[in-house]
Amino acid sequence: MFVRLFVLFTVLPALEIYVIVLVGRQIGAFPTVGVMLAAGAIGAWLARRESARTWRRLQEGLERGIPPGRDIMEGLLVLVGGVLLLTPGFVTDLVGLMLLLPPSRAVLARAGVRWATRRMAEGTFDFRVGGLRIGRGGPPGRPASPGGSDPFAGESFGGTYDARGRRGEGEGDA
Repeated sequence: MFVRLFVLFTVLPALEIYVIVLVGRQIGAFPTVGVMLAAGAIGAWLARRESARTWRRLQEGLERGIPPGRDIMEGLLVLVGGVLLLTPGFVTDLVGLMLLLPPSRAVLARAGVRWATRRMAEGTFDFRVGGLRIGRGGPPGRPASPGGSDPFAGESFGGTYDARGRRGEGEGDA
């Protein structure tokens, strides 16, 4: 975790400054600032357009009963791409553009869904949003929560569930 934070908050900004200085030497200071401002404006417009398109496709898929995995992943990629395009710098702009353009985003979304699906099947996917926990966490065979209890077993979440998360009708039916 330390290495990721170090790269995110130290290496990436240093790389951005280096690239900005290189571009500034080639085209001048004011044109460099102008290009960065234009990239931010275009990024905001593109993020708005692509998020609306992704949201519309998600709603249409839900109406037809299609699982929203890929659309949710694409929505997440659009959000991250928009933030990266609004962040000053050419490296983040390039990555943000890749996340916002439909062809590259589709490839990354498919890969992300495959990754998440594989991690869920292995029992190693653990994602928390506020108090909501999605996934079981930890490698297979290891308790998902401290104390060895399985969050899917017993009378939690308003009903009886077995160890695989399947809902049972009664105590003996799980």
